[in-house]
Amino acid sequence: MRGPLCRSMLVVLFICGTVAATAAQPRRGPPKPSAPVDVRIDARPTGGATYVVTLTATPRRDVTGLVLDLDGRRTVIGATAKGQARTVTARISLGALRGRDIAGGATVDVGAGRRRAAASARLGVAAAPPPPVNLVRLPDGTYAAEVRQ
Repeated sequence: MRGPLCRSMLVVLFICGTVAATAAQPRRGPPKPSAPVDVRIDARPTGGATYVVTLTATPRRDVTGLVLDLDGRRTVIGATAKGQARTVTARISLGALRGRDIAGGATVDVGAGRRRAAASARLGVAAAPPPPVNLVRLPDGTYAAEVRQ
């Protein structure tokens, strides 16, 4: 009875080892799909706290639909040929703010789905760094972040 039991255990150990070794190997398939479009944001000051921001999208292949989004404004472009740059421009005022991040992107139709590429830029002064954090060890051994201002 010991012989069959030992053989069964060896077979189970061999299968478990093979599965673990296979799971640890890196994936060799194609890379994750991405949008076939390059997106860039350019901002230039026009004086005061006003900027002219341009979003440029250039498809890397022919697309049947192209939609550009810039700071909450959507522009439907439609079919676009490979390498043909499309732009949308917006005038953005910072108002009382010293600086602000803006975002934009391009959405393209790919087969039965859609893919999106995004870009961002900072207008005005850079954001303030976060306050320093001091880690304090509590009596129970856990750590807490202490932030002083």
